Amino acid sequence: MDESSLFQPLNAGLLLTGTFAVYVTLKLTKRTALSDLQGPPKTDWLLGNLPDIYHSQVGELDAKWQALYGDVLKYHGAFGEERIWIADPKAAQYIMQTAGYGFGRASSRRQVLANLLGPGILSADGLDHKRQRHVMLPGFGMSEAKAYVPIFSRYASQVSERWKDLIVRSGSDLEVVNVNRWIARATLDAIGEAAFDYHFSSLTEDDNTLANAYNSISQVNSLPNWKAVFDQELNAKLPEFLRNLLNAYWPSKNVAAAQKIRQVAEDVASKLVTEKTSALEEGKSRRDVMSLLLKANATSEQRARMSDEELLAQMHTIIGAGHETTTNTLAWGLYELAGQPELQTRLRAEIRESCGAGDLSSTVLDGMPYLNAVVKEILRFHPVIYHINREATRDEVVPLSKPIVTTTGQTLDRITIPKGTFTLLAPCAYNRNREIFGDDADTFDPERWLTEGKASATHLGVLGNLMTFGGGNRACLGWRFAALEIATFLAELVGEFEFSLTPECERVRREPLATMMPGLDGKTEMPLRVRLAPE
Repeated sequence: MDESSLFQPLNAGLLLTGTFAVYVTLKLTKRTALSDLQGPPKTDWLLGNLPDIYHSQVGELDAKWQALYGDVLKYHGAFGEERIWIADPKAAQYIMQTAGYGFGRASSRRQVLANLLGPGILSADGLDHKRQRHVMLPGFGMSEAKAYVPIFSRYASQVSERWKDLIVRSGSDLEVVNVNRWIARATLDAIGEAAFDYHFSSLTEDDNTLANAYNSISQVNSLPNWKAVFDQELNAKLPEFLRNLLNAYWPSKNVAAAQKIRQVAEDVASKLVTEKTSALEEGKSRRDVMSLLLKANATSEQRARMSDEELLAQMHTIIGAGHETTTNTLAWGLYELAGQPELQTRLRAEIRESCGAGDLSSTVLDGMPYLNAVVKEILRFHPVIYHINREATRDEVVPLSKPIVTTTGQTLDRITIPKGTFTLLAPCAYNRNREIFGDDADTFDPERWLTEGKASATHLGVLGNLMTFGGGNRACLGWRFAALEIATFLAELVGEFEFSLTPECERVRREPLATMMPGLDGKTEMPLRVRLAPE
């Protein structure tokens, strides 16, 4: 072998290393429009503030930064990148609503989502996102969401029956239940039937391949160590062809597990698309989300339609996004009610008075003001999508609610965000803004939604002026679906059971994973005492 050929890989590696070192040096020394903004010092020379973000409990770092620097600040990403963090109401409104596609989903996050979920609505941007959203909207209207309430109610009742069996078998009047595990199974069954007319049977069977794949999703998520954060950020800087090659042949543990789930989901989705397309052609289409989506797609102009690959990606996206978010929101909601028995008692009284012996319906849910206040307060206090990532697609000048003072003493009532800037919107901080939600914004209190003026309007978001579901052209399509499902499960479970905290609850962490998951000793758990509520 030619001796010189042995040095080619080495030379290529040295060249790559040298190029990367120059890139980092330039980033570290270059000044931008963000350079004079107040913000935390970097805690890692190479990764900036990212290790803090990945390992702090959800909301803790946001609250600390907000107290020190206000609602707008600069923080440090990897390799010298300057990023911006925003909880300012006017700035957030401009970014999510006014600017339209001037702020798209951050490109590095879109790449991750495309690898895990396929080319669905979460990874699409610009005209592709607009086209997909237009086709999907008919499946997520208010009338469609209300029609699914009986389905939600049926699976909530199944959870109730399983918990009653556990209490009876315990030989006691109560049982410690990992509520997160059971609710995850029930919401998976509910979204399967409502969205796809597909029966996971997760609550009653253990041999459904797709159900097992999704119920194991919490094991896919793990807090990344330093190397994992470095690899993720470096991967985001690579050219697309090289990134795809690495993910195809040398995926990380988490990526490999998520890709396996995606493959299982797409196998089922492919069969469902075929069946539902045939039913549509025969005039036998049903009212589940997938059938409505296929119908809207078939009646759209050719150029506006989604491809088969995009259609398959939507199923994985809807299940992956809708299942985990609702599960964890309910788990945190029951946690709050378990810690405040007086709120739980008041809610149960309203539920029993309103429901009686009749079936639960959207009309009954609408007639329970305290239940709806509790739902809004859970969504405010525990936004499980705790950060919203955006990236400026052009230079933007963003207005602020309150002027800020830079490190040089300059006062600004608007900030310039350069094209390509990673922009982090912080629902946890915004949702606890005292000027919007009152001086007791750090307290879980559903009463604020029943007291005029206590939860001020800021015209942000789709529900209660919260940032929880995002806003504008990227607002969560399924927000009505989620709010009604949460209300339905609370009506069933709080109506039947009394919840209280266990000693282990003091150690439950708000883990910053794909969503804000309750973590206990490295596992996804929310252990609560559950007993039958007194008649």
